[in-house]
Amino acid sequence: MKYQIKVEGGFTGITKEYNGEMHFSPDERKAILKLLQNPVKSKNTGLRDGFVYSFMLRDGTSSYTAHFDEANLPITLRNVLARISKKS
Repeated sequence: MKYQIKVEGGFTGITKEYNGEMHFSPDERKAILKLLQNPVKSKNTGLRDGFVYSFMLRDGTSSYTAHFDEANLPITLRNVLARISKKS
């Protein structure tokens, strides 16, 4: 799967972008696509310096996009982001 992840916000407001391709196990791929198709709705938590995460994944001809903040970013996507940021 090809990915484009943008992390915005925080105290300094510096945007980080991650682009590339990553291979996932079939179970992991299914879980990620389910999260991106049905993202958790964000609640107004009053985070002032929180991060906003924008995920865009391409699987063949399909494209999936979702936006999350610190309060509702699922652990599966946190783990994906951690793996990608270690790689870069």
